[in-house]
Amino acid sequence: MKASKSIEESALSGVRRSLFLTRLGMIAERLFRAFWPFWTVCLFAIAALALGLQDMLVLELLWGLLVLTVLLLVGTLVAGFRRFRFPRRHEVLARLDETLPGRPIAALTDKQAIGADDGASIAVWHAHVKRMKDRVRSARPARPDLRLSHRDRFGLRYIAATLVVTALLFGSVWRAASVA
Repeated sequence: MKASKSIEESALSGVRRSLFLTRLGMIAERLFRAFWPFWTVCLFAIAALALGLQDMLVLELLWGLLVLTVLLLVGTLVAGFRRFRFPRRHEVLARLDETLPGRPIAALTDKQAIGADDGASIAVWHAHVKRMKDRVRSARPARPDLRLSHRDRFGLRYIAATLVVTALLFGSVWRAASVA
């Protein structure tokens, strides 16, 4: 195990930048997936305030919507923090390895299973390890998958964004001050 670790570490020393950028991409993915409901509720609230909804409603209904909005904000924020996890090293390595032909990072952790006492077999194994190290050096950062369509099936984030744009075009952000 120690020999495979040293082989892996020596091979990965040239791709530290790709590993770092892949980790940042995975963090962005996980932030998007965990907190999109929170940002959607925020956008709906901003749009409602900028359109002046608070001026059109009776006070009791306005208070009810305010309490509901605060509960939704707190609930989605708590749920986001519960879902969010920083990517671990093995997850980053696996993601980067998926982008390379032949999965060379996983191959570098392998051991020679048979023929460890045969000189020709050892030569073939060393050639294989060298070829995998060369493939690892050509690694580029894995692109993050920031699509949320499988999580937001009804497109609520787009509806909220459209309402904010509409509110900014036809409403006024100064209307939010009339809440007081």
